Amino acid sequence: QREQWTGLNHLAVFGRLSALADHWRPLYLVIDATGVGEGLWAMLDKRYPRRVLPVKFSAQKKSEIGYRYLAMIETGRLRDCAHDNGVGGEACVTRAMVDKQYAACLSEVLPGPQRTMRWGVPEGTRDEDGALIHDDLLMADALLAEADLLDWSLRGETLIIPGRDPLEEMSRFGEPS
Repeated sequence: QREQWTGLNHLAVFGRLSALADHWRPLYLVIDATGVGEGLWAMLDKRYPRRVLPVKFSAQKKSEIGYRYLAMIETGRLRDCAHDNGVGGEACVTRAMVDKQYAACLSEVLPGPQRTMRWGVPEGTRDEDGALIHDDLLMADALLAEADLLDWSLRGETLIIPGRDPLEEMSRFGEPS
């Protein structure tokens, strides 16, 4: 389930994110810490040390994330299973909102050896009703490419279960009972 809090100040968003993090206890929180997002990142980092991963978007970073996000989609490692179920409230994002942003997204690979990809919803893009289309949901989803770089293995004590020797069991067949 996605939620979107447009127009709320950072303290209100921090409170909502903290409530979600306290409830679900994720291992990591990946956040866009570019520009105005830096303040929210600082608050979350103070509350959840070593769990908040800031992403500062530059042309190069956005390109890298774009390529990795596409790879996750194209290899089947990522599927969006969200659907509209009528649950949520005013902050709940609908399937139509997400689809609108993905449909409006454009990409371009720049010439040169780095093959930098520019992508996103172009500034000023509007829907059929004249409302502005942003790419906030698209960018939030793409941050999964950063989480994908993390080590997700489980850590614990090594446990070796001794096996049985099948030849030892077979040797018993020749013995008189």
